Amino acid sequence: MLDTTEVSFEKNWALDYNRNIKGFNGRVSDADVENAVLKGADAATDIFADAFTKAGYPVVKEAGPDVLRVRTLIMNISVRAPDLRTSGRSNSYAGEAGEASLVVEVRDSETGALLGRGVDRRLAGGDLWTLRNSVTNRSDFRNLVRRWADISAQGLTELKMLPRVEAVSEK
Repeated sequence: MLDTTEVSFEKNWALDYNRNIKGFNGRVSDADVENAVLKGADAATDIFADAFTKAGYPVVKEAGPDVLRVRTLIMNISVRAPDLRTSGRSNSYAGEAGEASLVVEVRDSETGALLGRGVDRRLAGGDLWTLRNSVTNRSDFRNLVRRWADISAQGLTELKMLPRVEAVSEK
């Protein structure tokens, strides 16, 4: 079972970004952030589902024996040069698209027992200065999520290979 990926920006990211912008053009609105969160959650969920399926883990909707519940969170997103509407022409350049953190939790789908948790923080994009816009930013963040999804699927395989621990009953 795969929960919808939770997506959130770094606390006060838009406020801090807007504070550094002169004038009123090119500001990040609450609607911009909300739209990015909604689109990002859908895209990330699809990417994780695809990676798990390719690794031999079919994604199901119901809890059951031998069904894991996987929760993914992409949080503390920071975009270096968001593509914003401005009057006139302007270009933004940055070395990377930004950064984010991933949290993955794997639980038994029936009992909710925590079986594993992973946390990782990475940069999205390369370290060469390049033109940054919605297309390049989206591509670099999608590539980062794909990498995380592949690592997570590999982690499920490693988790599956661990010896099973049986519950100890009290007498």
